[in-house]
Amino acid sequence: MNHQNITLIGMAGVGKSTIGKRLAKSQGMEFIDTDNLIEKKEMRIIPDIIKHDGEDAFKSIEKDCIISLNTKNSVISTGGSVIYDIDVMNHLKSISRIIYLHAGFDSIHKRIGSKNIRRLVTNGTNSIEELYNSRLPLYNRYADMIIDAEKDSKETVDDIIQKIKR
Repeated sequence: MNHQNITLIGMAGVGKSTIGKRLAKSQGMEFIDTDNLIEKKEMRIIPDIIKHDGEDAFKSIEKDCIISLNTKNSVISTGGSVIYDIDVMNHLKSISRIIYLHAGFDSIHKRIGSKNIRRLVTNGTNSIEELYNSRLPLYNRYADMIIDAEKDSKETVDDIIQKIKR
């Protein structure tokens, strides 16, 4: 298994992009945000894709974008819904070590609020709490490592570096 890359998974608001940028910079790695790749490819923001094309179309676009990733020495920040597609997760596992950035529901709710559910791939759930609870087992299933992301981003990055070196 190739572990030259690190992929960050977790709920929206957990800090994947912030932590990913910081981790990449500290380790001399490239930073890739899959949401940004999707938006560049589609020339529109993700909430617009979901609103106008639907969740299934978005997940298909996300899958194509991630499956085509062939990178080395990169930190990859993914959208929170990436865990719904086994092919995507198998690809990410084949090119990277998967780190689940975990924060409790209260923290996530504070960070993203309850109104933002329309901006997320809900997979049929009706609330942030339902979404959080439905995704938790999937994040845990795919994680090579689980990191507590309740701390500030510097401490979280330090924690990742420490655990990777073990």
